[in-house]
Amino acid sequence: MNRLTACALVTLSFAACAPDAATAPGSTPAMDPTMNPSTPSALDAARTALLQETREATERYSDEAVARADGFEPVGGCVSSPLGGMGVEYVNRDRMDMTLDVRRPEALLYVPEGDRMRLVAVKFMTPVLREGVPYTGADVPEDNVAPVLFGQTLYGPVSSGVRGEPWRWELYAWVWRTNPDGTFAPWNRDVTCP
Repeated sequence: MNRLTACALVTLSFAACAPDAATAPGSTPAMDPTMNPSTPSALDAARTALLQETREATERYSDEAVARADGFEPVGGCVSSPLGGMGVEYVNRDRMDMTLDVRRPEALLYVPEGDRMRLVAVKFMTPVLREGVPYTGADVPEDNVAPVLFGQTLYGPVSSGVRGEPWRWELYAWVWRTNPDGTFAPWNRDVTCP
């Protein structure tokens, strides 16, 4: 995969597009069971390399204290549903801007395990724009084109539920725990809240 291919996967600009990161042998099946490593495509190879960049950039956040020191704060309790769990979301509001960068997720997802928090996933978010500015209206914004990251269309528009905060696009990436429904599924059946 070349640098141009990696950059082409992101339709919004991101801070900088770094040279390719090496993919660990056998990492494709562990990161996304829906990808078939016996029939790799250029998109799969590019996606795998970008996911590896995300893992490398977020490895230090396996220590929750490091995440907090970097500006990530919990925004609620552990979230679960009949579809599975998401864990506890830690958001870095300083990263909530109009860029998407595979090395700088806006949120980290942790699961309580014993007396510590275990990093399981990351979440990318960017505001929905209306006439070039983040949209904060009460109604669901229409006629928007969703951004793409890792070759995946972001979910949305999603409301934060807080008046005055912009609607946003979101994408989950389960880079630290396998999700049986796929790397980019929002809910993980293997995640439960205590």
